Amino acid sequence: VTGVQTCALPILKRSFKLKGNDEVKGYMLVALPHEQGKSIRALLTQIRVVCNNTITMALNAGAGEGFRMSHRRIFDALMQETAKRTLGIAREGFDQQAEIATKLASTTLTREDSLKFLAELIEPSLLKSELSLEELIAGSRVPKQFKLCALSLDKAPGQQLPSAKGTLWGTVNAVTYAADHLFGKGQDQRLSKA
Repeated sequence: VTGVQTCALPILKRSFKLKGNDEVKGYMLVALPHEQGKSIRALLTQIRVVCNNTITMALNAGAGEGFRMSHRRIFDALMQETAKRTLGIAREGFDQQAEIATKLASTTLTREDSLKFLAELIEPSLLKSELSLEELIAGSRVPKQFKLCALSLDKAPGQQLPSAKGTLWGTVNAVTYAADHLFGKGQDQRLSKA
């Protein structure tokens, strides 16, 4: 039970590998809420759900995707067909995500390019400074979130893999890691900031 939901997370036979044997696995998340008016949901995700933060992230990432069913309905043959069709369409989305991840992992970036990406994302005014972004990081003139993302370019798990080191994939994953694990003082603040 995670919060007010019971969930199951079977690993699918669908996964893809990026250079350096960086495997991204596919999961099917089945969430059964214990709250009146909420639907049972099933969706495909690459987010390994281990806590309330990650279940919320997976459900929000797949907000319009997957299969939904009122807990008052019976999972009869018609509903089973609907679920198969809906999740089959979602499977195509997984293939598209594999293409995007492969493209991101093959897009090389210098550290300066990665820092510019982070600045544009978090605080575009940093790009107008007369100091370099590295100089700004070394000082205390940058927002904490920018600094945490910049540190995550080197320190986040998986950043030394060939698929991440010096790539757009690594930069995106640095932001994700910082938002999920470093922003805010507690899990509620991190989830809100993510």
